[in-house]
Amino acid sequence: MPDNQSCLTPNCLTDRMVKESVLSAKLSGVLILCGIAVGLLSYSVFWQAPTIRAEMAKEINRLDNSDRSIQSDIERMGLRISALEGK
Repeated sequence: MPDNQSCLTPNCLTDRMVKESVLSAKLSGVLILCGIAVGLLSYSVFWQAPTIRAEMAKEINRLDNSDRSIQSDIERMGLRISALEGK
């Protein structure tokens, strides 16, 4: 790119200003995209992750309770079988 001393014609100055404007617009676009990426990551980490953890904890508790219920049913069936075998 020519410097200010060698770019004295109006066409050269206009071309340089257009190139700088395009570069500035591209840089702004990249910064905006980075901001969007950071925003989405923040949303994921600070909002969705705790919700997912809470849902997982609820499901684990539900499965634990179901497991306990199944274990107690098996124990009762074992006692009944033992009682029937004893007769």
